[in-house]
Amino acid sequence: MELTKQHRQHLAIDHILFLGYLEVDSKPTTCVQPSTVGKWVQTAMEKAGVDRRYKTHSLRSATSTRAVMLGVPIDQVKDHANWSLNSNMFEKFYCRPPRRRLRSTRIQQSIFSNAENSTTLEDESGPTRIELGTTSNTNVGEEESENVVRTRLWHRRYF
Repeated sequence: MELTKQHRQHLAIDHILFLGYLEVDSKPTTCVQPSTVGKWVQTAMEKAGVDRRYKTHSLRSATSTRAVMLGVPIDQVKDHANWSLNSNMFEKFYCRPPRRRLRSTRIQQSIFSNAENSTTLEDESGPTRIELGTTSNTNVGEEESENVVRTRLWHRRYF
């Protein structure tokens, strides 16, 4: 910060951490907009192999949770992330320890797993023989089908 102090003097105080055009004489030094920083972070996340569905805001939850897991007091995490110390917003929505997420994923998969169909619809069919007693009609085989639902016992699936 001391090295770039002279570049910051004419800028607004609220967004002066990241500066643009420091070494370009033809352009004045400006504040880098939060959206630009977000794009930089998103690019870094993609290069690190993070799935594109996770956006920069996901880092807020992930880094805060990690800090708590490493022993940083929750009040310090809240203060650093600019959360109210009187609110439970962090605990309710952002603190996502892996064990809690893993436990909820296991529960969800056990209930909604589609890897194994526990109920199947099968078709049982066999010919029905119709015999008429006249000499002009021959024996006729007719196909009649019946849907049968077979289920697995629930205790075999879970135990």
